[in-house]
Amino acid sequence: MSKNFCSFLAGMSRSKRLHLSICALFSIVALAQTTQVSQVSGRVSDPTGTVVPGAEVKITNIETGFTRSAQTDADGAVVLPNLPVGQYKLEVQKQGFTSYVQQKIVLQVNTNPSIPVTLQVGPQSEHIEVQAYVAMVETHSTVVGQVIDQSRVVELPLNGRNVTQLVGLSGAAVAYEPSRDGGQALVLNKNHPTASPYSVAGGQAGQTLFALDGAPHMDPSSNIGLPMPMPDALQEFKLETSSLPANYGTQPGGVVNVVTKSGTNQLNGSVTGNDGLKRHHFRWLSRRRHPP
Repeated sequence: MSKNFCSFLAGMSRSKRLHLSICALFSIVALAQTTQVSQVSGRVSDPTGTVVPGAEVKITNIETGFTRSAQTDADGAVVLPNLPVGQYKLEVQKQGFTSYVQQKIVLQVNTNPSIPVTLQVGPQSEHIEVQAYVAMVETHSTVVGQVIDQSRVVELPLNGRNVTQLVGLSGAAVAYEPSRDGGQALVLNKNHPTASPYSVAGGQAGQTLFALDGAPHMDPSSNIGLPMPMPDALQEFKLETSSLPANYGTQPGGVVNVVTKSGTNQLNGSVTGNDGLKRHHFRWLSRRRHPP
């Protein structure tokens, strides 16, 4: 912290310092609420195109059972915010119309699709179910980015299980190797050995923001991203390269937005290890079974 900034804080009244602290706290909370979750919006209408106000809209996470409900407003519009990533089912009901069910809605990190719904006139006991995957059209943000989903995180080869290497799959990201001669000895001496700085969209490596579950995931000494979790704990991540919104104002380069797995209603897990551990375990079992 600089001397001038300390002098500035000392000259402030206690109430002003408290106000500044509260503003900083809420800015961090706002980042967490807007980067790790998604939202679904849409408009409900009848076959003639007339909007349907007061329709009951519910969205359900298939894996966890998490639900969020809302009613359409006077314009037939509805917004379902703060939805964790995953696969969802959308249900819409209104007296005098058949029920509508949309399956296979896949929400990815920090995506905000708009899903229009058309209700057919008929008894509410009948329902129309759509099984096809919904085209995810982003209407809420102008950010340009690419999502690295769970299948690629788990199946693609990684050197040392370092997921950060997958950031390079985006054409706008390039791994940056600092040198001592270039004045970057701080990165080499103090940063975690498995962290890899990346230059995104022509920016410097120290201008890329890493966020883990909505919170900044940065090394304060070198201003580059900390190592990501192991592949089995990672759900997906999104590399955002341009047209970043104001909530990413701390870094002028790109954003690596990482989300870990939230779990399901079924118990599951995995066991990992290296060859040395496996051989040691086998020899230990052999000595126990066949003592000298």
